[in-house]
Amino acid sequence: DKVAALLQKARSSAINNVDEKSYGVRFDEPNDLVLFKGATYIPSDPLNYRVAKSKTVTYDLTACPANQVVWTALYGNANVCSIDIKDNVKTSTITINAEGGINY
Repeated sequence: DKVAALLQKARSSAINNVDEKSYGVRFDEPNDLVLFKGATYIPSDPLNYRVAKSKTVTYDLTACPANQVVWTALYGNANVCSIDIKDNVKTSTITINAEGGINY
């Protein structure tokens, strides 16, 4: 739920053209999810919003370029991405399509 909520926040911010910027989420292994502003992730940006992930969760991002997904400002298009989230009990998959839709 934490991952889906952060992805939805990035998508919403981009579509609503907040600060006239694109928005993205980076899966910064091993511990953080990062909401960032702009077309590219800049690790030193003080406006990055970090969320610690659960220690029992792992991500499989083989189908997600550069371990991140970015939504374009206003239009909300995104790079296609598939994220498998695994814990000790089950695996969940979140997919993002080219139109920016999030399916989980």
